[in-house]
Amino acid sequence: MKKLLTIFSLLCCSVLFTHHAMAAPNLWGSSFAQGFIEYGIVNDKGDSIIITCNIGAGDDYDNSVAIYLASNKQYENEKSELEFVIADESYPIPSETETRSGSNAWDSFVGAISTATQFDVYVDNKKITTFSPKANNVKKVLKDMDCSSLVNRSE
Repeated sequence: MKKLLTIFSLLCCSVLFTHHAMAAPNLWGSSFAQGFIEYGIVNDKGDSIIITCNIGAGDDYDNSVAIYLASNKQYENEKSELEFVIADESYPIPSETETRSGSNAWDSFVGAISTATQFDVYVDNKKITTFSPKANNVKKVLKDMDCSSLVNRSE
């Protein structure tokens, strides 16, 4: 089932990624399709992040984070150790949100990213890129970020 989600997420992300590749850097955007909200951003180097949130696609599909570097490298939270550093705090991205520990980590990340105006991204403990979204854009696009973990959504 995770493979199906990954394939679906990549297909959806490719549409959003293509859109953001031509967008102004460091501005969040969002889109909705088939039970998922996707939040995406591209930095001034051409690196991008897609946060995929299951808001109604069913309990078989989890939330996810995908990172696409301008160098054509890709990373996903199910396959790599992803970590965001926001306001001098570390937010490891869990591989799933169906457990209490994964849920807690995911919800902490969503709370932090929804107000962040600067953050660094690490993969396997190595800094790979930085984003600096504009404050007004963060408030407009992420203020009501709907991205609860699977555990908290079903409670």
